[in-house]
Formats: sequence, C-alpha cells, structure tokens
Amino acid sequence: DMSSVNHDPAVNVLRIVLTFIAPVGAVFATGMGVFCALLPVIVLRRALRGKQGTVDASAPPHIEITEHAPPAGIPVRDTVFLIHGFPDSPDMWKQTVSQLTAAGYRCLSAAWPGARSEPVSRAFRLEEVADAIYAALRRHATGSVTLLVHDWGSVFGFCLANRHADAVHRFITLDIGGHNKPAKPIASLAGLSYQLTFACAHALGGVAGWFMVAAICSVFGYRGRPVSELTTDMAWPYYAVFRQLLQGGGKDLAKVVEYEPPRAVPTLFAYARDKHFMFHSAEWVRRVEATTHGKVVQFPCGHWLMTDRPDEWHALLLAWLGESAAALDGAK
Repeated sequence: DMSSVNHDPAVNVLRIVLTFIAPVGAVFATGMGVFCALLPVIVLRRALRGKQGTVDASAPPHIEITEHAPPAGIPVRDTVFLIHGFPDSPDMWKQTVSQLTAAGYRCLSAAWPGARSEPVSRAFRLEEVADAIYAALRRHATGSVTLLVHDWGSVFGFCLANRHADAVHRFITLDIGGHNKPAKPIASLAGLSYQLTFACAHALGGVAGWFMVAAICSVFGYRGRPVSELTTDMAWPYYAVFRQLLQGGGKDLAKVVEYEPPRAVPTLFAYARDKHFMFHSAEWVRRVEATTHGKVVQFPCGHWLMTDRPDEWHALLLAWLGESAAALDGAK
C-alpha cells in the first residue's frame, strides 16, 4: 500500500552534494563560460542587427486550452482542469486524459506561455498568469472544476485557488506542495542552485542559456520531450520569481504560492520518493489530510510520476475521484 508510509521529507546530504549540487554547479560554470566566450559575438550581432522584437512585450500571458470530451453516450461526471509543469507541454497528460475521458470526465488541458516552444514576450508575474488562466477557464466552464496540476502547474494552481476560490472544488497536485520548508539547509541550497541556473539561462538566452536548460533537465532525468524542443524562454517562471525576490516582494510571493486547501475542498497529493529532495513539508501533508477525503500517497519513482508509474497513478486518480465525488454531491 503506497499510502502506508512516513510522509515526512527525508534528506541524504552526501547524495545531494555528489549527485545534484556538484553537477548543477558544473552546468552553471560551463554555461557562464560559454556565454563569456561568445560575448563579443553577441554584442557585435546586437550592434549590427539590433534586438529583433518578434513578440509584443506588453501582451498579457496567452493561455491555450484544449477540450477533451468523453466518448459519445457516456455522461459527464465532472470537469477536470489540467495544468502542466516545466519543461513540459499538455502532451504530458495524454495518458491521463485518455483514462479520464473514458471514465466520463470532461478534460480541459491548459498550455501556459512557452509550452509549445514559442517565444515568450517577458517573464510574467505569477498573479498575471493565474488571472489569465482563470479568464481562459471561464471561457470553457462557468462553474468550479477539479484541478489537476504538476510542477509549475501546481504553483499556478495554488495561485489560482488563492485568487479565485470559486474555480476549484477539488484539488489534485503532483509532487509539489502548497507549503515547503526544507528539512535541512542543504536541501535549500540544492533548490536554489538549479532554480538560479534556470533563471540565468532565461536571462542569457542563446547557446549558453539553452545548454544550461538542457543540462539541468538531464540532471533531473527528464525524458518528456526531445532536447531540440527545449528553449530558454520556457524558464521564465524562475526568472520572474528571482526578480520579484530581488525587488523585495518575498512576502507577496509567499502569499501567492502558499496554499491551505479549505476543509470542504477534497485534496489529493501524490509525490515521488526517488528524487534528491522533496518539494513539500510535513505541514503540507497535515493540510491535505485535514480536508474532506484528503489523501497523501507516495510513489516509488521520480518527479514525473504520471509517466513513470502510469498504471498505479491512474488507478489512484480514478478511485479517489470516485470516493470524493460524494463530498461534491453533498455540497450541491
């Protein structure tokens, strides 16, 4: 039983240093070295051509939503709204959407800026993205939905639920918690190391930036899409967060991304065991389990549990949706 485990995050200091911080540091140093080596060429090209503005820097975040309906003849049980993470696209949900629609769930899958490898005009504030997601959702659903999110999609989901509570009646988050206090300073350092590298990659762009994105994704064991589809623009959320922190907006940021689900909102948290450090705290486990039908489940795999352990994940998802449906019926 995957739920019969101790959910308190554990930290292996030596493993983090040798297999994560050291490789990330090497990637950062190499990327910065490449950038410095190419700096004269970059400056010359900019001077000769100017900065080519291919996108409107004043444009709001563009959120693309794709609808997937259950097969003909199957009544709709609920609407599930899926938001992917970094460096993924909605394609990561293909198997999950197939399972959900076959079971009678209407699916709305969101793509946030950069997901399709397209240029991104700027690093948006998280609140902007949450509001844009809400506006896009309202064009497809007038009532509340079951929110299913992963990685940065979880962060956007927490922000969405905080700012627009009317949009969410059930919450499912994968591998990212709405409260995260690392168990040891080394875990904080590890998180800072890769997040700063992604932020610098976005700022640098070009070959150096792309190398940093691709290499760090490799450190994480990412296999979700071809390396050729990765771009530095995809890493804009990391840059946006560091920019806000440097501008003194740390408290405002915490209010946006920290989430405590209301007791009446059934919440499922599934997380991966086999990674360098956790993205949740014991407090987050307490918050989830305090909700109606709240459940926390550990999977023996890496960060992308929906593709690493698809059978176990889909069995859990469909069973929990069925179990927690009674809470929704009672609220009507």
